[in-house]
Amino acid sequence: MDIIQLIRLILKHLKVVIIVPVALVILVFMLTRDMPKSYQSKTVVYTGIGTGYTLESVSNSNFDFLKNKTAFDNLINIIESRKTSEEVALRLLAKTLYYKTPYPQYITKEHYLKFMGEFPNSLKKKLTGDSYEETFDKLYGYIHKNQENDIYKLLNHDHPYFSIKAISKIKVNRISNSDLIEISYESDDPAICQQTLEILNNVFVNHYKDLKRNETNDVLAYFEEQLKIAKKRLQAAEQKLLKFNEENHIINYYEETKHISKYKEDLTLLYQQELMASVAAKAAKEKAQQQLDERNKSLIKHSDIVAQRKQLVDIAGKIAILEANKDSLPEYQDKLQNLYFQQNRLKVRMKETVNDLNIIENTNTGLSQTEILTQWLDNTIKYEESKARLTIFQEKLKELEKTYDHYAPLGATIKRIEREISVTEKEYLSILKGLNDSKAMKKNIQMSTNLKVLDKPFYPIIPKPSKRKLLVMAAGLVGFIMVVFLLIVVEYFDTTIKTPVRLKELAGIPVLGVYPRLLKKTKGVDFEYIKMRTVDEITQKLRYFASFHQTKPIVILFFSTKRGDGKTKIADVLMQKLESYEYNVAFLNYTLKGREDESLGQENHFSYSFEEVLKRDFDFDNFCSFNNVGDTIDKENRDFIFIEIPPILHNPTPIRIFYKTHYALLITRSNRAWTNAETRTLDYLKKTLPTDLPFEAVVNGVEVDTLDDIIGEIPKKRSLIRRLVKQLIKFQFTAKNKL
Repeated sequence: MDIIQLIRLILKHLKVVIIVPVALVILVFMLTRDMPKSYQSKTVVYTGIGTGYTLESVSNSNFDFLKNKTAFDNLINIIESRKTSEEVALRLLAKTLYYKTPYPQYITKEHYLKFMGEFPNSLKKKLTGDSYEETFDKLYGYIHKNQENDIYKLLNHDHPYFSIKAISKIKVNRISNSDLIEISYESDDPAICQQTLEILNNVFVNHYKDLKRNETNDVLAYFEEQLKIAKKRLQAAEQKLLKFNEENHIINYYEETKHISKYKEDLTLLYQQELMASVAAKAAKEKAQQQLDERNKSLIKHSDIVAQRKQLVDIAGKIAILEANKDSLPEYQDKLQNLYFQQNRLKVRMKETVNDLNIIENTNTGLSQTEILTQWLDNTIKYEESKARLTIFQEKLKELEKTYDHYAPLGATIKRIEREISVTEKEYLSILKGLNDSKAMKKNIQMSTNLKVLDKPFYPIIPKPSKRKLLVMAAGLVGFIMVVFLLIVVEYFDTTIKTPVRLKELAGIPVLGVYPRLLKKTKGVDFEYIKMRTVDEITQKLRYFASFHQTKPIVILFFSTKRGDGKTKIADVLMQKLESYEYNVAFLNYTLKGREDESLGQENHFSYSFEEVLKRDFDFDNFCSFNNVGDTIDKENRDFIFIEIPPILHNPTPIRIFYKTHYALLITRSNRAWTNAETRTLDYLKKTLPTDLPFEAVVNGVEVDTLDDIIGEIPKKRSLIRRLVKQLIKFQFTAKNKL
């Protein structure tokens, strides 16, 4: 359906299109006469969520858009939550009940008296306290007892002031991308409007702070508890290490092991050096002893020398012990100095003893025996001293090996305990950091939840503009759209034939032409011209068909599927048109019981008995030569013979007549519905008829508005505006009626 068809459809049902919207407009106008006035109040609150100065903003300058948006959404959802609406409704009710007389700043007198007249007096006395807060507490406790009490029903029904539904009409919007939110509320009571917003500001701010405070308190409690547990574990691990060190006499394991290792390294080096010195001294002593003669060799074995050697070895051993211990205490230094003194004195005595002996001065080699003996004595002293020190070094090395054996397994245990302490300490420090962060976050939340009311709710004096005009206009528009929509739906699902195109889709046969519906009221339409053009369209095609047909007459069969489709009318019109072109036409109409041919007696009109045609022995060869009364049709001189048969859906189909015709025309009305029965009948007929028989339809009674595609633009009187509108709709912007 295009725009032109839609406009024609609207114009066709113009009365309905006008009456229904007007009726709706009148109805809405009457129903909104007593429409209550609506007052609106607003308040603006600064949140500081995005740009407020907090601890977090000091340490982190990056702006998190998603986090900021989520924070605003949370705040708005808290304002719009059921809990907030419930508390606001209860506090508003508590304020109304507490004051025994109407206060214009809380509720108007009219609405106060109306509400108190409906509220039970006994319940009011029961729930009204000595203060506003006490009244609220009583209401809060009463409403949560059960779901059957009057206050619960009041809040959960649709009371205009004290219901959750009414409070939920509060609108919350963020002002652009700022830190400000605007809260608005509408009511038919200006005082209620203002009081609701004032109470809401206090309620949602407290809810928001409590929610944030509870979040941080729970986190702080968790970290504090975990910190106590971690501290106990850390103290237990440290005590375990301390006890282990005490049991194993360890002050600082790593320093001690480092000292022992260094001491062993030094002692081993001294041992090697002393061992080399001892070997050298022994070799020198033995060489000197070999150079002595037999008498002098016996002298070195003198008892005094042996005794002094033994004393010297003892003193050298003591000196080695003291030097190995390296003690820095004064008493040990004194002992060491005393031993050095004794050693030196003993060396002098040994030399004096050797000198006192009668020593042969020269050997066979010419060397001085005194020098050799002195060398022997010096090397003997060195050897004996070195030998004593080596003994001490060996004992010390053995002690160090025992110390190593003692310290080696202790290191793994200490490592394990220290690792346990390290893990516990890290856990403790991590929890401590979380606790400090939570404390900082708590302080940050305290700073960020400091919501401030910039614009307090005002008392509205002037009501909002009424929506009555808008509702009336909407009613008219909705009525118009509804009617047009229904017309389109009805038009779409309508099974009426209406147009030739629709008949072709329904019946599946081509359309030869149409015949218009002629109205008494012309409305500026030239029906005579339309009739002439449509009839010319059909007769022109018939004449064209006849021009290619060699034999005469051309037999054209007029039939329909149902009664009242206008077969006779169409045949008469075509007959008259052809006769005007000097064609000789005969029209054979049928007769049935109870039906006589109304055209009988008119010139070139004949009748036949349909019952006779159906008989088995009927002579179809002479069917078009004589009528039922024996009158001659003069077949040879006729150009066309029109034959009409009864509706084939209600009567037997005379197939033999179809075989004697040259052209079959199905006549059907445009203002009736097409049925499946008709489709099945035509399908059977098409299968039965000769394949070369032209089989087409003529649509009778077609609305003139649908004939544009057949005869062109409908000839009618149109105003200039109407012509321009039509050109615009058809996009014919430059079209002209003449050159």
